[in-house]
Amino acid sequence: MKSLFNDGDKNEIIARIQNLKEENVRQWGKMNILQMLRHQTEVMQIALGEMEAEKVKMPFPNFMIRLMLFHMKWPKNSPTIPQIDQVKNPKPLKDFASEKNDLISVINKFNLLPLDFKFPAHPVIGVMTRERWGKHQWRHADWHLNQFSA
Repeated sequence: MKSLFNDGDKNEIIARIQNLKEENVRQWGKMNILQMLRHQTEVMQIALGEMEAEKVKMPFPNFMIRLMLFHMKWPKNSPTIPQIDQVKNPKPLKDFASEKNDLISVINKFNLLPLDFKFPAHPVIGVMTRERWGKHQWRHADWHLNQFSA
């Protein structure tokens, strides 16, 4: 499975972000492209410990959530945690180029985290290893880029 801690995988995601056009149309979901970029930036900020995320109780046991996050195809229109839901809890957005640059910057920062970095608990499944954070962040970015045909 790909990971944002692998330079090749990280560079692939960044190239896809750089190739995004403001005109890209979502294939599913409710966020527009600027909201998607901000959402992804905030997800990365949570992983970096730069943004706190309240724990979210899911109606499924953690092992089922982990199975879905790491081994199954993610369903379209999946819910997100409330504080980074850009539709229900919108934040002021920058221009398109700035939102793309912010996301690329935070991805690069994530990729360079030291091996001994202490990750915060994931808001849904709790404590995750460095390996799982890298894989989860790659899958999340890939999923949203596919959402906008990138």
